[in-house]
Amino acid sequence: MLEGLLEQRKCDLEIVTDVPRDMCPPALAARARWIDRACDVGVVQSDDLNVDAEATSRALDAWESGYARRVDEEADRIRGRSRLVLGDVPPLAFDAAAEAGVQSIALANFSWDWIYARMGLETAARSAEKAYARAGRLLELTPATPMPAFASRSQIGLLGRKARSDRGPARQRIGVADAERLVLLAFRQGVLDRSEALPLIPGVRYLLAGSSLSRSDVIRWPDQCSFEDAVVAADAVVAKPGYGIVGDTAVNGTPLLYVERKGFPEDEYLEAWLERQPCNRKLTATSFLTGRWREDLGASLEEPRPAPLDADAVSAGVQVLSGALGD
Repeated sequence: MLEGLLEQRKCDLEIVTDVPRDMCPPALAARARWIDRACDVGVVQSDDLNVDAEATSRALDAWESGYARRVDEEADRIRGRSRLVLGDVPPLAFDAAAEAGVQSIALANFSWDWIYARMGLETAARSAEKAYARAGRLLELTPATPMPAFASRSQIGLLGRKARSDRGPARQRIGVADAERLVLLAFRQGVLDRSEALPLIPGVRYLLAGSSLSRSDVIRWPDQCSFEDAVVAADAVVAKPGYGIVGDTAVNGTPLLYVERKGFPEDEYLEAWLERQPCNRKLTATSFLTGRWREDLGASLEEPRPAPLDADAVSAGVQVLSGALGD
């Protein structure tokens, strides 16, 4: 969405996050001032499939003890120099914007007040709820959880990164033959080092990132291949059901096999939406980690590839952001 905004108008962009810069699209990172700073706690995960509730509670306690100071520091930084704050959706962004007298817009499919309340973390939930009430508007993405804390909202649809390359050229860059079936495994924390998770299937190859596995059916991530190009090249994607991968697979027309997670309240809503779309399948964590998902994969690969959905949130969101910035 920010790339779309920069294509329409000239503006100075600052990105405040502790996410590694190399995970940002290169074109966007090159045009933004990058501020490496945590904006919230989120949830602490023991791995891609499990939340560590106790560690999350401890991290939130530590964060809340210095929260007022962080709000003051961020408000001082943006006061008189920023015209708009866009948050996705750290409560700090909206408290700081309100204190600095800067308009703010939230972009989300879930909010932390709802997540923390479902996890029994009431103090953090109330703090987030108060911050969200100070936001100017919520741009609500599809599919969404309940987010009643926001006073004003616009439903803008599905957000996903459309591949810049066509499917054929993307597969050629990855090095997969036309007759082969390519399965993209999109995990980050340790899951991809389990060889037993990948069933040996003739004619099927796996594309991994950040894994130490050495097998003839495993393809290393090639240089100059974006994640969304890998998604469109794949015949199926296997991943946890986070919003990013839900949007990316939907707008590129790639089947998704999503692995159940524990401790993520938003999955109830994400999974309900995925079940209404063609070719998607749910895998239990046990069946995936032990490699007993061959039949599910085979059934998905036999179905016609679904039609890509429109990433309608991009144009709708750009219009709102551009209007908020004014002339």
